Amino acid sequence: MDIALWNLPYSAILSRSLATTFGRSAQTREVAPEQTLPLLLSGAVDIALLPTVAALRHGDDLDVFPGLAVSSWSYPFAKIELPGGLGAIGSRLELPEAASQEAFVASLVLQEHYNIRIGAVPSPAGGPPGSQRLVVGLNALGSDGLDLGQEWYELANYPMVWGVLAMRKGEARPSTIQAVVDAAAVAERLRQEEAPGLPEEIVDFFQRDLRFRFDDLATASITELTQYLFFYLGNDEIDELPLVHLPENDDPDDVQPLV
Repeated sequence: MDIALWNLPYSAILSRSLATTFGRSAQTREVAPEQTLPLLLSGAVDIALLPTVAALRHGDDLDVFPGLAVSSWSYPFAKIELPGGLGAIGSRLELPEAASQEAFVASLVLQEHYNIRIGAVPSPAGGPPGSQRLVVGLNALGSDGLDLGQEWYELANYPMVWGVLAMRKGEARPSTIQAVVDAAAVAERLRQEEAPGLPEEIVDFFQRDLRFRFDDLATASITELTQYLFFYLGNDEIDELPLVHLPENDDPDDVQPLV
């Protein structure tokens, strides 16, 4: 079972959790978040952690697992840097070209939360230091910019769901679904156990804000995100999240969409 995760610190916990429930068949790799969907759809991997927006835009091609998702109340890996502050904001925000989910959420919270409409300018490097820019990944650690996870929470009152695990449509089997569901509980335990040994700037995030449960709060957050996507992108661009669930009967091939 080849699994693509993100090149961010919490993927180590996900990798160990999935290895625990899948056993030796689990082989994980860490790549940039925007690379996981192409790897999955091309057949290069069997399971991938996908940005939630990507999963919503490609629902016809996916089986999304219940039980496990990556969400948080804050997020040190995505910051909006505004050197002049909100009161002196300019007309453009430089964005990393590949970070489409973070770019959408950044533009959304500025408009919906602060009533600020700002032009988005894709930049290969995400804009130079000192510019109005969105910084993502490890580059955001230590930034004093607006925390995108906290901004989403203040807007929607739910934790932001950054990623969901998925397979290609029709390939999720009950044993695979169960292994992913079980991995969520392992991940929750590991994040508490391993947090004290992490760099100081992310210890609180792991202990207090990071979540691996695909629960009612995560579902409500995705519903809010879907509504904003419908409004800004239109119905033709967005699918409902194609969740699957374990069958209630004994047929191992009877995996049905969750409706």
